[in-house]
Amino acid sequence: MGRSAWKGFAAGAIGGALGTLVLNVFQKGSLAGTRSIEDTLENGHTYTQQQEALLQGFSKAHLQTGLAVAGAVGVQLSSAQKENLAPVVEYAFGILCGGVYGLVAEYLPAATAGFGTTYGAVLFTGASEVVLPALGMVDMPLDRTPIQHLGGLSGNVVYGAVTEGVRRLLRA
Repeated sequence: MGRSAWKGFAAGAIGGALGTLVLNVFQKGSLAGTRSIEDTLENGHTYTQQQEALLQGFSKAHLQTGLAVAGAVGVQLSSAQKENLAPVVEYAFGILCGGVYGLVAEYLPAATAGFGTTYGAVLFTGASEVVLPALGMVDMPLDRTPIQHLGGLSGNVVYGAVTEGVRRLLRA
């Protein structure tokens, strides 16, 4: 297999799309599992509420980003388009990050350390722990609970592994 920037980007982008899908399934499953455990323990839904708050915060950040981009390019969005904007931005970000990962992996194999899990962790740290809080789009890291950090990190590790798995399949 020869190196190819375009093939690497495309393989990573496809992996990023699937990684984002699996990330969402993982988050919903994690939320349901936490709720089930809390129901069994009958101690309230403290952790479920923390997970829901984190996911709502990131959804709001995706919406704000999409609205800012639309405004910057002079596009007026209908109410229906605004309702669907957050997941579109989330997938676009996942696809772009996967594409960049695939491109980098073509020329720097060390980027695939941990079968993409290191990349997922770095992505979580950079985007969720640094950039979005600095922009005021989500709570600052010190204002979040450990379960929120763990949930966000684990989801991004899953994203990284799926992205790498798809990238490897497509580039084999």
